Amino acid sequence: MSHRRLYLFFFMVINLFLSSYFLDGRPASAAVVRAAPALSLALEGTWKIDRYADITVDKAIIDGHYYLDKAPLATMVLTPFVYILSKVKTFDLEKRLDNLTNAIGLGSIVTGSIPFVLILLIFTLTLEKKVSNLFQSSLWVMGLCYGSNLFAYSGALWGHLLTTLFLLVSLILFEKKKFLIAGLAMGLAVMAEYQIAIFAIFMVIFILKEKNHEGFIKLALGGLTPLLIILFYHYSFTGHPLKPLYMFEASEQFQQMSHDLGFSLPKPEVFWELLFGLNRGLFFYSPILLLSLYIVIKEQKFQFKTISFLGSITFMLLMSSFFVWHGGYSHGPRYLVPVTALAIFASLKFIPQFHQHRISAIVLIIIGFVSNWVAKATHPIYAPDYVFPFKEHLWPLFISGELTQSNLPNLVFRVFKNGFSYLFPLIFILAILSLYLIHNRKLTSAK
Repeated sequence: MSHRRLYLFFFMVINLFLSSYFLDGRPASAAVVRAAPALSLALEGTWKIDRYADITVDKAIIDGHYYLDKAPLATMVLTPFVYILSKVKTFDLEKRLDNLTNAIGLGSIVTGSIPFVLILLIFTLTLEKKVSNLFQSSLWVMGLCYGSNLFAYSGALWGHLLTTLFLLVSLILFEKKKFLIAGLAMGLAVMAEYQIAIFAIFMVIFILKEKNHEGFIKLALGGLTPLLIILFYHYSFTGHPLKPLYMFEASEQFQQMSHDLGFSLPKPEVFWELLFGLNRGLFFYSPILLLSLYIVIKEQKFQFKTISFLGSITFMLLMSSFFVWHGGYSHGPRYLVPVTALAIFASLKFIPQFHQHRISAIVLIIIGFVSNWVAKATHPIYAPDYVFPFKEHLWPLFISGELTQSNLPNLVFRVFKNGFSYLFPLIFILAILSLYLIHNRKLTSAK
């Protein structure tokens, strides 16, 4: 194995550990409804989640039975892993919470941490072409991502990072004119989160504008299989290929989903809150993007006529019209996780400018890191009615020692001590030092 590959291997292993450090196995509603079908399929051979229906408010009801009410890809990806686990570990069907905790923890790695690590890898390899130093590239990327809201959704079963991974891959391949695989990746992104179809629409517009009919056919063929799976999935449960399970919400609080899927007209005040608000603002939870915004405004070199930018703006406008635009019980702008990743990816071209403003960059990264670390260390699943969640909810929990027991040392050694949550920044620094030593060994060996 070459030194470069060895470094990338350790980079991925170290970041898999870091991103899974706060492994969230708690039975929150959004996680339960994604894990329950995987358990039901693996253990009972059915997609129905009746056994777990009273544990989650997120669920669809059809003909008296309860089902997953989300886009299905995260659950589909998780299911074979739960099945394999069921072959090496005995599941007692009556121990519902224990089963859910195991499935959610597994799903948090499979659909949260692993996509996060792969996103880091893509960013690092992209940046390496600009700075010609693998360690510096990985250091910047880790700072940008752990200092952003992306970190908050690693090690957790949501599906947003899985969506983001496929969206990012699709857009990169589209730029390289690998339209068939780009279409497939985009289709998978939509299977993970239906709203991502906005980016697919812009992709089609761009390719037709170029009158690239051959490319359009390849793009469509690539996306055909995921599209057919989605249509068949809908038809199997609702009896209509264009009727998603969102339209059959069981809980009273989500009945608006049955009318236009909960969307209306964009609301300017919500759009502003999604960008700059203390509650769910993208720039507040990923503050390094403020420096990117400053550089864009100052230098006026950013290209706005791109699928990423136009898709992101349209996506945010759409989410500003959604009746649960804040994402419910969650941390930061969870619906904007794909937009956050695309903004960070676009920011990689500004790394030379970040060097010029390195103090500002480091301060903003540290602020983002601390805010998301405090959330991970305490309780990142909280009500959306706080004005300033960090001050009103997270920080008081943190300084009073009311920390999560859901971290790897506690889960592995079963000691359940709060100190392990406080140790994360030190562990993060040691991880960076380890990568530095591995990189230096590579340089020494090369000499």
